[in-house]
Amino acid sequence: GRDVDSDAYGYAAYPGNNPIHFVLNNPGVLNNIGGAASNFIAGADFVGDIYYGCVYGGTWVMMDPDDGVINVLGSCPDFAGVAYDISSSTMYGVTFAGALYTVDYMTGVSTLVGNGASGMIAMACSNDGTLYAIDLNTDALGTIDKTSGAWTSIGPLGVDVNYAQDMAWDHADDVCYWAAYTLTYGIGQLYTIDHTTGAISLVGDFQGGEEVTGFGIPGGAGGGAGNWLTMDWYKGTVPPFGGVESIPTHMDAS
Repeated sequence: GRDVDSDAYGYAAYPGNNPIHFVLNNPGVLNNIGGAASNFIAGADFVGDIYYGCVYGGTWVMMDPDDGVINVLGSCPDFAGVAYDISSSTMYGVTFAGALYTVDYMTGVSTLVGNGASGMIAMACSNDGTLYAIDLNTDALGTIDKTSGAWTSIGPLGVDVNYAQDMAWDHADDVCYWAAYTLTYGIGQLYTIDHTTGAISLVGDFQGGEEVTGFGIPGGAGGGAGNWLTMDWYKGTVPPFGGVESIPTHMDAS
């Protein structure tokens, strides 16, 4: 089975063009797991162990993390960042222009919350339900207000942010990761971000300098359960007429 504490998924946007799996402490090894989408998946996140995201241009998809098979669920705004709030069981999407939406992750149907700052290129949601985002125009980390869409800058990232990229929250370890692409180094790299200051720490370069988008980390439960209950990825058919099927779950009573 997959170790939800260390596994991560994304989309190899350039020079590749396919879903990928990698281990957080070893971004120098990227494993291809499926075929190409209609375009790169710009923003994504997990609901429990199920991957949802927005294909560049505005197509909402779901991906099976075991084999990389991508299923189209509907259309959506052209989100640059997507983040699931485990504290309220709400999916959010933000466009590059700074429009924040709530998203029905089963269909892609989205409802406008409000407009903030332009330049939003990546977004993630913390365990306590705070939306963090990266402003490509100012090279800064900040927060997005979930009730208005308003942007508040926290601090500089210290690099020149450019092109498509994404960020994700490791709910098991309560750490923010950034799949970055910068003009400073000209390659794709994985960082952790101090969400209180914007300071970054390099984990390592992505294999071949890959530009990684649609970045998500499994774990953190859906359905309002918070962190105490998570489920493994499962697919199959439950027998009719009262049939029973076992789905592996994990409970943390700490």
